[in-house]
Amino acid sequence: MLRIKILAIGDVETKSSKGGKSYTQFSLDYKVGDKAATRKILSFSETYKFFKDAEVGSTYDIDDVKEGEYYQWKSASKVDVAKVVVESAPAPVATSVVTQAKAGYVQKSTYETAEERAFKQVCIVRQTCIERALEYAGGSGHNTSINDVIAFAQRFEAYVFQTKEEKLADVEFVDSKEEVYGGGIK
Repeated sequence: MLRIKILAIGDVETKSSKGGKSYTQFSLDYKVGDKAATRKILSFSETYKFFKDAEVGSTYDIDDVKEGEYYQWKSASKVDVAKVVVESAPAPVATSVVTQAKAGYVQKSTYETAEERAFKQVCIVRQTCIERALEYAGGSGHNTSINDVIAFAQRFEAYVFQTKEEKLADVEFVDSKEEVYGGGIK
């Protein structure tokens, strides 16, 4: 569906096809959102009679269907802009949502921003580090406090987010759980 606002309707002209048959046409200047465009409306098109008598300044919804290489206007209906109500329907994740506005369609992206994706990745890493810290602490046979588990998780997280050089230089690996529990967290 395409929403247009008519800017001007040209004079009707008679033309001849290559086969010698005559037809009429006129130019329709219209606006979609902020973009102006012109379209030739031919006498054999399905919307010719409708737009021939259309009102300049009025808004219309067009059924725009692709046939082969070209888009054809199959039908049109006048829109009372004063009564347009923005309707929202649930949209699938990671698609564009189109909302109606007075002069045309306005697109709003529902894709995550770079900051939102980065924050989501940090949350996933933290959640995984907590799971692994619980597994690590739970198999020791010692009573492990929540603070110990969080400390393990923070250590795992720090390791994940370090650069390769930092990982090789700064991380001291512990060979056994006894070293961790016996001497504290390093």
